Amino acid sequence: MRWPLVLLALGCLALAGCSSLPRSTLTADTRAELESRFEDDAASAYQVGEAFRGRGDWRALRWYERSAMLAGGDGHWSTSAEYRLGTIHASGRLDGDDTATPTIRPNLRKARVWHARAAYHGSPYAWSGLRTLYQQQGDTDMTLRWALRRAVYLRHLYRMAGDRLAPPEGVANPLDAIRAGAARGDAEALVDLGAMYEGGVLVERDREAALDCYRRAAAQGNVFGQYFAGLLLGRQARGEVADGDEAARWFAMAQAQGFYLAEPEYWREAIKPVVFNFSS
Repeated sequence: MRWPLVLLALGCLALAGCSSLPRSTLTADTRAELESRFEDDAASAYQVGEAFRGRGDWRALRWYERSAMLAGGDGHWSTSAEYRLGTIHASGRLDGDDTATPTIRPNLRKARVWHARAAYHGSPYAWSGLRTLYQQQGDTDMTLRWALRRAVYLRHLYRMAGDRLAPPEGVANPLDAIRAGAARGDAEALVDLGAMYEGGVLVERDREAALDCYRRAAAQGNVFGQYFAGLLLGRQARGEVADGDEAARWFAMAQAQGFYLAEPEYWREAIKPVVFNFSS
């Protein structure tokens, strides 16, 4: 499973109903020159989209959509296009500024779809985007999910450790629902629980329990389970032994699903030990 099939269906629906966009103010010659830069790949489609966006032309949306739909090559570009589409639909503006007056009506459904596509293709920015969207809607469970995933990647789980996220009295503890989902074998819940064990969030920190959760999710084809298993195995913490071979296998599986952070140039950087400089 590359990413939840419902997202694929929603992604197709997200392309519908976008025919009414602000009229272009560019000359025909300028539009033709920009479009001539397209070289039948996701990278050039994204760059054409950026060129139109930089000129305030809503044709950018079409080119980002084209980039997002082009398979093969460098997945970073199509994922960047998906993220860009998410920010534009969330704000209703080409510049993604959600504090300014929208140019078109914001569409949070489309924003979630495009952010989710980018998220399951490895965009940390999309993880942040989803966290913000769900937070604005008051969905605490999904807000926690994307906050945890971003924190795993950035090594920021320590900021959420202990009982800092414990709910007030009378409010359901999110850990209960996550554990129940994991007990049923739900892959997304297993990833959530793994992140909580890895960081000691509302539970005691337990690296082996975290790895077990990630592996179980990964075995079901969950791309986050695969990627986080690779990170946990590849990052050598104090007193722990890294397993580069198994890590590489999980990364390869995630890469095969279009998760660009699992490409060797990215994951090798992500597992490097953190070096603190106290000289300044």
